[in-house]
Amino acid sequence: MSTTRHVLLTGAGFTHNFGAPLADGVWNLLLAHPAVEKTPRVRALLLQNQNFEDAYHLIENGAEFSPSERTAIEAAVRDAYDHIDAILREWRLSGSSPYPVNVYGLQNFIARFSGTVAEPGLFFTLNQDLFVERHYYNGSRPSLPGIQHHPEWFSANWCHAEQTAGHRRIVPASAVPSDLIAGKGFLYVKLHGSQNWYSSSGRQRMVIGRYKTEQIANEPLLAAYWQIYKEAMCRPGVKLFTVGYGFADEHVNSVISDAVTTHGLRVYVLSPGSASTLRAQIEKAPHGPSIWNGLGAHYSATLAEVFPGNQATTALWNKIESSFFREGAG
Repeated sequence: MSTTRHVLLTGAGFTHNFGAPLADGVWNLLLAHPAVEKTPRVRALLLQNQNFEDAYHLIENGAEFSPSERTAIEAAVRDAYDHIDAILREWRLSGSSPYPVNVYGLQNFIARFSGTVAEPGLFFTLNQDLFVERHYYNGSRPSLPGIQHHPEWFSANWCHAEQTAGHRRIVPASAVPSDLIAGKGFLYVKLHGSQNWYSSSGRQRMVIGRYKTEQIANEPLLAAYWQIYKEAMCRPGVKLFTVGYGFADEHVNSVISDAVTTHGLRVYVLSPGSASTLRAQIEKAPHGPSIWNGLGAHYSATLAEVFPGNQATTALWNKIESSFFREGAG
């Protein structure tokens, strides 16, 4: 499988740049949900466990929880993601915005990861929100492999529109990963699924909670995505750019670590804070020490500092171009 050697990976911190909550904010939304308020044992577990993914897993898989309690947490999670989508749908670039990111500069950055049919570009995400479908509409249009596309995704027409098209169904993936890539020049690969997808079994469900590897393996399309991710990371000379990923996912880190150790992967991180803070964060994460050894550069900034709302070209963007995108750099 031949793909480009410049690869993008985003996590929850990416859309936090536009007002979307992080995990603690999602926990707040779940606790305040009417269905949770009416379900004492679900509420009690959330109060006991502020990791919302852990609480979700325990409710979904614990024999002591009833179907009505599972329905309550599922409704709360679904509505939390609808709330996040409303935040992202309403986001606009303006002088008064509390999140003044130059979306056109960001779109140009994303487009730099596109490739060709012979060597497709890859944009991986762990996010299940719809920011990219809504706000990336200049540059090479990506494909969500194996998904029934809405015709206005990745267009300005859908940027602020209500989600009226309903959910899109995963096409069961009996094909090998190379078949999903064939004929495409740019792929947006949602490794943990999406808030607006149904699974191949007909259930609306995202990869949330514990045992994510097993959840991925049980959904044929996501299993194929995972194989694409592993093969892409392990090509010689790959440079991985991460935005908003906190290196907390063992299964994601395992692949990065192996690629660093065995195939010379270099990892470039855009995150606010000092290099020492980043080092402490990575080294305490699963497989962290080997990932740190593969660090190519740390750009200490938010997206708004790289792409400010006044649409100026920043020195930091010039640095990213020279150290990450130019062949032979870094």
